[in-house]
Amino acid sequence: MVYLTGWAVIMRHTMSTEEDHKLSQILAVEKERNFTSFFTGNLNGQLIIHFSTCRNHYSKEQHFVSLLKALSKIVGQESFGQIVIYDEEGKNGFEDKFQIYALRKGKVDLAEDTIFSPFSERISTHNLPYVL
Repeated sequence: MVYLTGWAVIMRHTMSTEEDHKLSQILAVEKERNFTSFFTGNLNGQLIIHFSTCRNHYSKEQHFVSLLKALSKIVGQESFGQIVIYDEEGKNGFEDKFQIYALRKGKVDLAEDTIFSPFSERISTHNLPYVL
């Protein structure tokens, strides 16, 4: 299983009309996908985006990181957000670890998780995502 949640705060007041149009196009496509949860809201010139899902395999969720990277290219330097992923299959050096992708200052970086990782020690007593 793959557990994923993410959010972003987009400072719309710092964006040009063209950038805001590109943002609207990206969000329209994302809202059509079959996610567990995807919603947006506006507050005081800020756009709040939240999404989450739980799927059998990571391959279908890779677009979330692409979404954050696409946002980083058109939103202002003051926008920020993150995606947290736990993949039971633990590929690419993330065995038993959460992955955190952070949007800050117009870039997306992969950060090390020190709160929940390693999963088997800090969360599960059975090395599973749930306790039997």
